[in-house]
Amino acid sequence: MNAENYILQLSHLGLNSRELLPENSGIYYVLDENCIIWYIGQAKNLRNRWTGKTHHRFYQLQKERKKLFTIYYELVAESQLNALGRQRIEQYNPQLNGTKVKNKKLHPTETLLRETLVSIAPYSFILGV
Repeated sequence: MNAENYILQLSHLGLNSRELLPENSGIYYVLDENCIIWYIGQAKNLRNRWTGKTHHRFYQLQKERKKLFTIYYELVAESQLNALGRQRIEQYNPQLNGTKVKNKKLHPTETLLRETLVSIAPYSFILGV
């Protein structure tokens, strides 16, 4: 479904700039360059929700290589998140909200290696041959 003027007037930034999101609670809308709503979600902390590649829909959005995604967001009190989030999803019916989450499966050793490298990165460097 196409976004209405209400959503298009909200604060927004590109998916690649998601680390600039505020650390507030709110409802977010993921739109493509044609203003089609792909996903609506809610978060107690918008920045934490999208930091890195941890969002559960990030891989699905990344697979759409020809699309340029933008995150629009509205700041909402934490007590109103659930009700307003459900209302927005029913109102706009985005295509990814009704689908199963497709995750990239990581094996425990890959996860442990990644966590270890992230934790020692500030204190070390790796040489490879």
